[in-house]
Amino acid sequence: MDQNENSMQNIVSKTIDYIHDVNINGTGLSSGFESLDALTSGFRQGSLNVIAGRPSMGKSTLALNIANHLSSTKNVLFFSLEMTQVQLMLKIISGETNIPLYKVERNQLSDNEEEIFYKALAQAGNKSMNIIDKGGLGLKDVCSITRKMNVERKVDV
Repeated sequence: MDQNENSMQNIVSKTIDYIHDVNINGTGLSSGFESLDALTSGFRQGSLNVIAGRPSMGKSTLALNIANHLSSTKNVLFFSLEMTQVQLMLKIISGETNIPLYKVERNQLSDNEEEIFYKALAQAGNKSMNIIDKGGLGLKDVCSITRKMNVERKVDV
């Protein structure tokens, strides 16, 4: 390891580069939630943001909504250890259309709601998100799959 890499002079130089990057490119990627972006300044490369809370508090749904928002402009790889791809897609479209998920699952959509839902579903196919829905994946598996996907198509998030 290069000793100069950890020197204060080098760290000052990196910090100036970081500030310059923020001035040129702005803060990190928007989550789609203004209040969250105000707390985090958006998602920046090299940062780790943890979503935590008690069970059934909406952590997975929040992560899915953020991933869906980012997939409009970035290549997103989303791992789900609990829900299937279809369940996640239903949540995405329900959120985008404000049509309650229970209406879809119980076949209670009006003709208008059905048209809106299927139109949004068709448009979702244009997003740049891949969803891996395999339970029991470990950290090594996630890293391996991510590396493989990154070779095929750059993974931004």
